[in-house]
Amino acid sequence: MDALTAIRRRRAVRHYTDQSVPDDDVAEVVRLALHAPTGHGAQAWSFIVVRDDEKRAELANLVRRGAGQYFRIFRPPAEGATPKEHAQWATDYASEALGSYRDIPVWVCGIIVPRFSFDDPMMERIERFSDTISVAFAMENLYVAARALGLGIAPTMFHTYFEDEFREELVLDAPVDLIALGRFRQSRAKLIEVFVAEGDLDTGAIVSNEFEIEWPRGSGRMQRFPEIGRAEWVSLAIARERVVYGIVPVVEAAYSRMTAAP
Repeated sequence: MDALTAIRRRRAVRHYTDQSVPDDDVAEVVRLALHAPTGHGAQAWSFIVVRDDEKRAELANLVRRGAGQYFRIFRPPAEGATPKEHAQWATDYASEALGSYRDIPVWVCGIIVPRFSFDDPMMERIERFSDTISVAFAMENLYVAARALGLGIAPTMFHTYFEDEFREELVLDAPVDLIALGRFRQSRAKLIEVFVAEGDLDTGAIVSNEFEIEWPRGSGRMQRFPEIGRAEWVSLAIARERVVYGIVPVVEAAYSRMTAAP
């Protein structure tokens, strides 16, 4: 199916079969999502694929509850209905309209992962808006790719009514405060501003995305490679040797920040 046909035939699916979605298809639509445009190339996103039965059931329940809140707020109550009766109607309607969500075989959750931060309130607001739009572009790629593969989709944002529970279900860390590390000259035309955050990092849990490139160059053969070969903690001396020259001052500044007396 070509892209134009996939867009014209795209519908929000509310009924599902018991047929599983192949891992290769899920990997393909997520890879195509990564081809979306993004503000200054930041790729301020991450994608979490949920297949676990218990997690899928919890996400479906959370979305139905969020839909109940949405219908309670945005749908007018029946004439003469009390607030309690209207709230019960909204809950029942959400369960009826989205009850089939418990049968969704795969959830793909698009997550905003901020890459930049600004002290100026206007710039910060623009940057956060840019992050949101970038995720929207990526999800649009995913929707079209899924339809082209013959998969049904049902986009939803009702989970936002229960953001903390959503984070807990996906084992997402709470938002962290970014610490300005400084500005570092990379070349005459490139100046970067670096921020760091305190936290624990399990290098063994890091899984890289992949990129596609013609290799060997000129061969006409496309191959996929991981963006990250491996992740590990190393000493400052080894880090200086492994990073490109322009990043050495960044590493040294980060190390000084980590080892400074409180």
